[in-house]
Amino acid sequence: MELKLQDGAFRLDIAGIEKTFFAHVERQPAYSATCSHFQSFASTVPIVAGSGTGAYRGITGSFEMNVTADEVQSKPCTPPISKPPLWEVIVLAGSGTVTT
Repeated sequence: MELKLQDGAFRLDIAGIEKTFFAHVERQPAYSATCSHFQSFASTVPIVAGSGTGAYRGITGSFEMNVTADEVQSKPCTPPISKPPLWEVIVLAGSGTVTT
């Protein structure tokens, strides 16, 4: 994920969040009446080394993110779900410690 800010940009490695999200979805079946999933979890998200530009050149560190995700699947929504969701919202919120 690239964060483009006023004084430069840097990337976050969100591969761990994606893996955790899919693990949650696989363990928890969709709510059958709406074919929806709700997930909430925390994850450490590192800054991608060497990705900083502008004022963020040389940035290092990580963020502690709280992830909240909702998605709706098409019916029938019985596992394994192999189609993309019809609707999805993923919210990342957190803080971190960085150095430049």
